[in-house]
Amino acid sequence: MNMLESSVSIGPESKHFKMKQLVNAIQMYFQTKREDTAMVINMHLQSLSVTIDLSVFDPHSNIAPQFFVSLYELMNKMEVRSPFAWNCVDVLTNVCRNPAARHALIHTYQFIPSLSRLLSDQMSIEKKIRLLRLMQDLTCGIKISWQIPHLPHLMVTLSDWIESSHDEIITLSMGILVNLCYKNLPAIYTLMGNVDVKKILQICSTMRGPTIEIHTCKLLIILDYMNGDIPESILLKVVNVTFESVIEAFRIRDSILLRQITEFFLDVGKQNSLEFLAHNESYYQQISQLIEVVSIIQNNHSMETGDSNIENRDPECIALVFEFLNFLIEIKLAAIGQMFPVLIQVALKWIHTDLVSSQALGLLKSIAVNVDRNDNGILEPLIQGLPIFLTTIDTSRNEDGPDYIEQNLKIAGLLQLLKIMVQVPTVRPKILEELKLGTICKVFGSLQDVDGAPKVRTNDLDMGNIETINLYIHGVALVNELAKHDVTWMNLQSNLMQHKQTHMILAQCLCQSSKEEKSIVLEMSAIPCFPRKMVAEIMVSLQAVSVPDLKRSSSQSVQDLNFPVLSVTQIKKIDTLLTKLRETFAQKQFSSILTSDVIELYEYKLASMGNAERAAMASVEAASERCTHLQHRNAQLTSELNRSHQLLYHVQQCHEQVAKIKDNLTENVDALKKQVDVDKGKLRACKSQLGLKEDELNEVKKEFEDFRKKHEKIVDGKKQVEDQNAKLKQLIAKLEENSTRLEKVVQKKEEALKKSNYTVDSLNLKINELESNLTQKQGELQQTMVELKDVTRELNTRKQILETITKFALNSQISEQ
Repeated sequence: MNMLESSVSIGPESKHFKMKQLVNAIQMYFQTKREDTAMVINMHLQSLSVTIDLSVFDPHSNIAPQFFVSLYELMNKMEVRSPFAWNCVDVLTNVCRNPAARHALIHTYQFIPSLSRLLSDQMSIEKKIRLLRLMQDLTCGIKISWQIPHLPHLMVTLSDWIESSHDEIITLSMGILVNLCYKNLPAIYTLMGNVDVKKILQICSTMRGPTIEIHTCKLLIILDYMNGDIPESILLKVVNVTFESVIEAFRIRDSILLRQITEFFLDVGKQNSLEFLAHNESYYQQISQLIEVVSIIQNNHSMETGDSNIENRDPECIALVFEFLNFLIEIKLAAIGQMFPVLIQVALKWIHTDLVSSQALGLLKSIAVNVDRNDNGILEPLIQGLPIFLTTIDTSRNEDGPDYIEQNLKIAGLLQLLKIMVQVPTVRPKILEELKLGTICKVFGSLQDVDGAPKVRTNDLDMGNIETINLYIHGVALVNELAKHDVTWMNLQSNLMQHKQTHMILAQCLCQSSKEEKSIVLEMSAIPCFPRKMVAEIMVSLQAVSVPDLKRSSSQSVQDLNFPVLSVTQIKKIDTLLTKLRETFAQKQFSSILTSDVIELYEYKLASMGNAERAAMASVEAASERCTHLQHRNAQLTSELNRSHQLLYHVQQCHEQVAKIKDNLTENVDALKKQVDVDKGKLRACKSQLGLKEDELNEVKKEFEDFRKKHEKIVDGKKQVEDQNAKLKQLIAKLEENSTRLEKVVQKKEEALKKSNYTVDSLNLKINELESNLTQKQGELQQTMVELKDVTRELNTRKQILETITKFALNSQISEQ
């Protein structure tokens, strides 16, 4: 196993890891053409074709432009029968499930020429259907500004399949032709110049089915009314067919057909007046039927069908139906006003589903805008669902800001809905009570925290796509609306307007967003704290990097249009012929002019026009390839520019933080300097006090020396006392011996000295007590000399008594003898 394969098997489990590995593998394959690298490419393509996480294909991510460009180059450079071909088709089919990625594939990366190369009569029916479905998806809403060279071959092939294939291939081919021609005059001219349109319409008009009928109707309208408004009678027929086709397309869960019908109807409605529908209540039954079908799918979302992808297409189909119903509300169709309560209940159940949530919230917003403000009963479900809305905002935002486009659209829709609800007087108190400052601050988590302190942004989604910018715009608009009715929101409003990243978002919105978001920003400009100068400066800097340099020499463009018209021999012949004709005209001999000479001159003209046409087609083909390459390069540079802008403002935020920290440190230093001056004064006072204390200390030292000398004297006295105590102990020992001897003598004289024995016994007891006390209080003798003297005095007294007794006893003996 080589290094590339090993790198696939191990590595970080990141969301875009496989895409990065695929880009590296494609680049390596272009350099080496190795078989093992081709196997790795196929492995990654197969993995991406079945991935469930569609957010990996979001076009604003850093790797997305490289991924799509690498896939485009792979499809352009590979052979038609390459093993990469159908794996690439499967990947693109999966990519188209992400609406933002599909829009980028259609308008930026332009895979239709590469896919057109795969069209062949030798393909199986299954492969034809797979390829045509993808091409139908990638041509929906395509813009064609000139006659692209691949269009004739594509249109001729599709028309041939319409004439000779079975129903599904005819329907898909017709859908691609309609998509190519819709709003694209060059494509219409190409179709009419290379295909028998009448024959195609005759074939399709004999077929039955909602899909082919809507395609035929659309093509007829495109060809008949491409330069003018559609008559009201035709519009009425279009509306009737649209309602029937929407219901049928939704029943069969054909999301591609449903998107084509919806977008065509919305475009027709925006370009033509539909005021005649405003008071027409005849569509109540169709709307009720459509809502009923939506409710059935909602209650049985996991219904078993023969199509394995049916559950994947349910959310997209329902989103398209919500978009269709939303447009009917906007044109104020009378029949739909009666369905507001049912629509609110249906939409509330889809606000947590990806691909549907943004459309469901848009539908709720339109209802809140167009409902009678005095009818509180209709908006009651929205009031009851307010905790769900706030919980969704609270749980859907992380500290780094947005995660993916669908989440941004959902939160933006919630913010718009809350803003509309705040504008309703009867609902406003409930929102002001339930809506917490921390919940809204989470929306601006990547810009600032609750306290308004700048916060560094780490996620590259912040400024990389228009959905995120619109999200922040609607968040700021909601804060402004809340600040009108509650002063507690004014602090957050002021902090947002002072934040540099907010200035960048406002400027980008004015440069890139839709009319609705731009009007919101222009309404904000009336706020006193709106940063007009900062936003203007950022807009100038954005325009400086986004506007191309148009001051190039036009001579190069003119030179590119100089085609080789005639050869040298042809030029000599035509010069000779023109000279002959001039002479004939000068002599007025018109009868001598030969028809063959005029025909020869005409043939030369046709030859020159043929050469010019071939050269022009080659130039157009080269220009188309160059334009596609420039679009790819522009997408890559735009991604790099977004990262650079994000890095720039990241650095600016860090600089602002450092400046604030520096200012704080400067203030702290000044405060510390003042504190130092105060401490210096205190130090001087302390020094003066220290001098006094030193004098006092010297006096204390002198006293200490005196006490130390006295202590030494006391110690000497203590030693003397201890010596005396030792002597006393010896004396006591001798006394004990004498006492023992006396006791023996006294015992012999018990009878004679009963009274004396009593005294002697008591004295002996006292002596024993004194001995025990003496033993216990040897330590106390060291502490006090006074007690020792008392004991000594008492001993002396007792000694005298003993001596007296002894003398008395001796005298008694002597007297007895």
